[in-house]
Order: sequence, then structure tokens, then C-alpha cells
Amino acid sequence: MAFLANPDPLLKNCELKLSFDRSDPSVAVLKTDDSASVTDINIEDCFAVTEYISSEDLREYFERIDNEPIIYKYEDMEVLVKTCPYNQTDIRFDNLRGGNTPTHMFAGLVKTAALNGDTSLCSTKFCHYDVEEMNFTLNGSPVNGYPLTLKNGSPIFPMQKFIDATSRTCNITSSKFFNANEFKFNWIYAHHFEAELSAQGWLGVNFKLSEPFDESDGSMSIVIWLICSSALKIDKFHQVEKLNL
Repeated sequence: MAFLANPDPLLKNCELKLSFDRSDPSVAVLKTDDSASVTDINIEDCFAVTEYISSEDLREYFERIDNEPIIYKYEDMEVLVKTCPYNQTDIRFDNLRGGNTPTHMFAGLVKTAALNGDTSLCSTKFCHYDVEEMNFTLNGSPVNGYPLTLKNGSPIFPMQKFIDATSRTCNITSSKFFNANEFKFNWIYAHHFEAELSAQGWLGVNFKLSEPFDESDGSMSIVIWLICSSALKIDKFHQVEKLNL
């Protein structure tokens, strides 16, 4: 897979550095019983194995760098987390992010304590939480296919949107997807930006609840993922420039 999911391997005499930030174990670990305790989990003797494979075609391809830069295309992901207010049924998060319109946008509701680290809660358990209508906006106007109205807590419409946004519809090469019951615990709202009125602008999320969030239920958060097309341009002097596509 080369790097950054680009099919081309690295240039000769280039070095790729990867850095990782570790979360607290309580974010990713669940207690199996009351006696279990979560302590720091050490990773020891961790290493990566790489292999460089060359060919005449690859060498000819990379020799082009003398005349024009080599471009690696990839996807950037930006994650936003917003705390939902109490005692409101109409919740709005306008002007979340400005600039170029991303290719995809996803959002899900989860308990705030699960994101902060709680061994009794799952940090990836995104559920319905009494949402009656979900809306993604660009420059204040709903994007194509939104607002999404949910009836009787049915996951069918958001699941259909997720399948479509991730190009799984009629795609026989895609991996297995959730069934309706599994989606209820992986409830992600999705949108693929296509034929939008503007290539730039401010993104927003607003939704309506049948019952407002109450302090007795604990704080709730909405997690928003933005996927943007990007590229790295490398010239013959190994000068690197990032491009927002």
C-alpha cells in the first residue's frame, strides 16, 4: 500500500516518519468485572518491517522529478467534538469550520464520559439518542439529501445514507457492512459532498430531539469527522509542499 494509501512507493533517499499519540487505557478498555483494574499498558519491542521494491517502470516514473514534482495524493481527517447543551430540543452548531468543502462528513452522538475515559462505557458506541431530525449545512443551507427525518427511531434512513456516502451501494468489492441491529450501536450520520452549490464555505450541524438531554443522564457530545482530499508535492531538491485539493 506504499504510504498514505497511495499506490506509489516513496522516492529514493526519502524518509517517512510516523508519530503516534497514545490515549489513556480507560478510553479503549472495558472492565470485565468489578475486580478488574486498568493500568498503563506498555508496548515493548515495537518495530516496523519495510521492503523497497524497484523496477524499470518505477525508476522511469521517478526520473520525471527532474522535470516536474512528484505528487502523492491522500486524505486528511479532521475531528471536532462539541458538547451538547441541556434542556434543548433544537440544537445547532453553526460555522463549525470554514474553507474548502471536504469530500465527506460524518457525525455521531456519544456520552462525553466515554470519550474522556471510562472503563464502563464504550468510546465508539454511537446511538440514536432520541434524534428526530439531523441536518448538515453548508453556508447555512442543507446539503443534498438533508435534513434527514427519523421516524420511530428507525435506523434505515441514516444507514442507507452511510452506505451511499461510503460507496458501498452495488459495490461487490466492499467489505461486509452492519445489519440494522448492529448499526443501532454504530449510528453514524454521513454525507458525500457532490454537486454542492459552493466549493468553499462554512459547515454546520443541527438536529432536533424528541426529549432534551438531561443532567441526570450525563453530558452528551457530538463527534464530527471531516475528510478532505490533500496531496504532497516533492521536487528534485526534496522540498515538500502540502496541497489542499
